Amino acid sequence: MLIALILLITQCNSDDDDPIVGTAASPTPTVATTETPVTPVTSDASGPIAQWKFNGDAADATGNGHDATALGDVQYAGGAAILDGIDDAFSVPDAPDLNPTDAITVAAWWTAADFVGAGNNALVDKAFTSHVAPHYQYHLGVTGTGYVDGGNFGFWIAADGAPASAFGSGWTAGELYHVLGTYDGSEVRLYVNGVLDAAKPASGSMTNYGGDVFVARFGNLDQQEVHFIPGEMAEVTI
Repeated sequence: MLIALILLITQCNSDDDDPIVGTAASPTPTVATTETPVTPVTSDASGPIAQWKFNGDAADATGNGHDATALGDVQYAGGAAILDGIDDAFSVPDAPDLNPTDAITVAAWWTAADFVGAGNNALVDKAFTSHVAPHYQYHLGVTGTGYVDGGNFGFWIAADGAPASAFGSGWTAGELYHVLGTYDGSEVRLYVNGVLDAAKPASGSMTNYGGDVFVARFGNLDQQEVHFIPGEMAEVTI
């Protein structure tokens, strides 16, 4: 299955950071207000296989039946899900079309809020069976500004059972970001606000570990506050 590659390529840099999990002090979530973001545009007329706009609910806007279940006490406002960073998140049951083998694109709009976290926390996560290498089937994430490595975005996939990742730029609380990760069989790429932020060579078939998709929390870690992210999310797309 080929999932559309989107956005303008400008410059590329790379980082060898690995996911690190530890315990940290509880963050004090702050939620920023934002406008409803613009729908991402793809080059594939078939469109996405799943999209959660969070415009008042967690329905799959594609009509493909991948409705999400809200966890915690998620609120909705201004065309986005408001996340408290404590236990708010979404889960989506595993399905065959959520497990592409050749290529994938995962994207999300996130209005950033300060948090500590436990490594590269999840914007979107389809996890390995436990939090050891390769950690994720695919994972679009963000490291908390209070974490030891500082705040940045990242994207992972598991190809032939081995992790491949690209890490990019930092972020500022209160700002709106469009974060997109993609794999096309030759590279893992990370885009932030339409700009190629990082890329690394990668090849192989994406591995299916059979887990559910999670938004705003890890799929194989669930400690309150530590493994959840605050802020606002909208138009999460696979």
